[in-house]
Amino acid sequence: MSTRYGAVHATERHESALVRHTFLTVAILLSWGCGSTTSPQPRSDAVVVTGLENGRAALLDGQSLKLLRFVGPALYSSGYASISPDSSLLLLSGQNAAGDNAYVVALNTATFELEWSIRFDRLTGAGVTRLFLPQIVGLSPDRRRLYVFPVDSADLAGIAAIDVAAHKIIAFRALRVFATRILVFRGNAATPKGTIAVTATRSAASSAKPNAVFLLTPHLAIVDSIPVPTGAMGAYDAVLSADETQMSVLAPPFLSLLDVGARSVTTTVAASLPAGLLSNGIASAFYHVDGGEAMLPDAPDHFSEYAGNLTSVRHLSLIGAASTGGVGRARAVAVSATGTTAFVATGSLPTSPNAQKAAIAQYDLGTGRRIRTSSLGQFGLSLRVFAFP
Repeated sequence: MSTRYGAVHATERHESALVRHTFLTVAILLSWGCGSTTSPQPRSDAVVVTGLENGRAALLDGQSLKLLRFVGPALYSSGYASISPDSSLLLLSGQNAAGDNAYVVALNTATFELEWSIRFDRLTGAGVTRLFLPQIVGLSPDRRRLYVFPVDSADLAGIAAIDVAAHKIIAFRALRVFATRILVFRGNAATPKGTIAVTATRSAASSAKPNAVFLLTPHLAIVDSIPVPTGAMGAYDAVLSADETQMSVLAPPFLSLLDVGARSVTTTVAASLPAGLLSNGIASAFYHVDGGEAMLPDAPDHFSEYAGNLTSVRHLSLIGAASTGGVGRARAVAVSATGTTAFVATGSLPTSPNAQKAAIAQYDLGTGRRIRTSSLGQFGLSLRVFAFP
C-alpha cells in the first residue's frame, strides 16, 4: 500500500508528488469506509467496542461515554477482536461488504489508524490449508506472526500461523478450538516469550467440546496440555494474570484457576452462564460478566470480581444496564487501568426474544453504582470491550 517516488529536484515536481500522495492517501481511507480525509487525533482515555453490526469499531470517550467516531474498515460477520501483547495494536477480523473475502486488520491504538491488513485470498504458502472466516486471532510479541482460527488442512480443523510481512502461512496445528481468545505470552521464567495458549480438544468430532488448555510454541508445536473441569459447553474462554503466572479458565458451570508454571488446576469455583471474562492488568484480579439465563429474560445480569485465588471480591447486579432502562444482556466487560471503573457492553442478536441493541454502561467499582449508559444504536455480534488509559 506504499508508493515510491523518484528523486525530486524541481519545486513543481515536488508539489506534484505531494498532490499525488495526498490523493492516494484519501483513496485508501475512502476504500476502507473511513469517510474522513483528516487524520484522527491521538486519544487520551478511550473505550472501544467491537463486534457491532455496521462492521466497524466504536471509539468512545472513556469519561463521558460520548461516541467520538467509528474506526477501522467495515468488517461484517466479525470475529472476536483482540489486543497485541504490548497493547499497541487492536486486531479486528471479518468479511468485506460483498461477503466474498475475509480480512484481519490491525489498528494503531495510539491513533486508531490502520496499521496493516491481510486479505485471506492473497495469502501464499497455503498448500492444502484453507482459511475460513476468522473468529479468533492473536499476535506474537514481536508482531511478526498472526495466529488465526478457524482453518483446516485435509478436513482437520485447527490454527494457522501467518507471517504478517510476507502474507504467508508458515504453520498449521490441528486442534478443535471453540474458544473466544488466543492468548499470547510476553514471557516469564516459567513460560518462554511467544508461547500461545488456547482452550481446545484433540478430538476430530465436530460435537467435541474443548476440555483442556493447550500450550503451543510460536510455530504451533504442542508443549503441554492442562485438562480443566468442563460442563456442557466446554472450556471456551481464558485470561492471563498480569504476571502471566496464573490463568483463569471459564467452562460453565465452572471457573478454574491454573498455575501456569506447575501446569495444574489449583482452584475451581461455580460460575453461571457468562458472556465474557478478562483481567484488568492490575495484580492478578479477574473479571467476569454473566448475561443471565436465556430462558429467564427477567433474570438480572451480574458482574463479578475475583482475587488471584478466585476468592470473590465483589458481585454487582447489572439491572438497568441497557440504555432502554430494561435488563440488558451483559456480553463483555473491560476495566480501567486504575481498577476503579468497569465498562459493560450489553445487547443481543436481532433474532433473540426481547432483542436489545448494543449499549455500553459505566460502573464505579468503589460504590458499585452505574454512572452512565450510552446506546450504540445497533445490534452486536461478537461484542468485546477495550479500555485504554
